[in-house]
Amino acid sequence: MKRPLEVEAAVDHQGRLRPQALRYRGRRYPVVSHGRRWIEGSLEHFLVMTPGGQVFELAYDRQRGQWLLLREPHHFRPPSPYA
Repeated sequence: MKRPLEVEAAVDHQGRLRPQALRYRGRRYPVVSHGRRWIEGSLEHFLVMTPGGQVFELAYDRQRGQWLLLREPHHFRPPSPYA
C-alpha cells in the first residue's frame, strides 16, 4: 500500500527529516517515538509510534516531495493464536 498522507515534519540538528505528527483517518496523531529509518531509491522510510503504541511505516518521496503511508498499525500486530 502506498497512500498519500499528511505529515508534519521537522529537520533535526543533524539535518535529518523527522516526522512529528500525522493525520490518519481524519485524526491527528503526534509521533512519540522514532524507530528505524532507511532509504530505498527515492523513498526515505520511517517507523514511528504514536500514543497508545500504534506503529506506522511512513515514507517521504524525495522526488515528488510527498509523504506516503506504507503500513498501518494492524500490519504490526502479532498474529492471533485463534486465527
